[in-house]
Amino acid sequence: AIIPAHNEQEFIAGCIASVFNCGHPPGLLEILVVDHSSTDATKALASRAGATVLQLKGGRIGAVRNTGLRAARGEFVAFVDGDCLVPATWLRSAILILESDSRIGAVGGPCLSPNTGSWVERSLAPCYVRPGIVKPAKTLATSSFIARATLLKEIGRFDESLISGEDDDISNRIRQRGLALAWASDCHIIHNGYPRTLWEVVRKEIWHGSSHIEVRSGLDLTLALAMLFLFTSAGVLISLP
Repeated sequence: AIIPAHNEQEFIAGCIASVFNCGHPPGLLEILVVDHSSTDATKALASRAGATVLQLKGGRIGAVRNTGLRAARGEFVAFVDGDCLVPATWLRSAILILESDSRIGAVGGPCLSPNTGSWVERSLAPCYVRPGIVKPAKTLATSSFIARATLLKEIGRFDESLISGEDDDISNRIRQRGLALAWASDCHIIHNGYPRTLWEVVRKEIWHGSSHIEVRSGLDLTLALAMLFLFTSAGVLISLP
């Protein structure tokens, strides 16, 4: 498992602990934390939690992910962000799907909000998904992204020039090779990094949309729904006495 992390001291130990319990034999599980210029205790806490820590200064998110990919020794690589938790079904389910059908290039799952999240977090994402659902996907978020290491290396790894949207880009390149993407509810993650206030929503969508125009075709539904939510919520607040 590859975990990019920047100043994640609040969440990194929990993330690593959840990966150790994700349904893969411990002796065959390698956890690589790529510490991206953290200025807090992320590196020390990740090492204490049992992960191998790689360090990268500078570069964009694609470079962070590629640093982990180059160092990974396993047949499968699984990406999860440092502010997330994975369920016990996460890795086992993904590998079973990949091994059952050679036409599937990558597997991922939905991002859920924490049960204890703010009303903004719970509005942006559900906190429950029904287990056992597998369906085709057009793109997969790299907050939960599992694939064969050889495939990602063959298609040129992650695009290091993108500020964000590297997950859409690599999803598109996998599909261009004639391979499918699978969305599996058992591969969901709980994302602790959702915006907790309306202002955080604005800042995150401005950043997140900065490279999506380059890699998406058609309407960015996630961005459109987020902005619709923002403007609707703001209108309700303004109209309140």
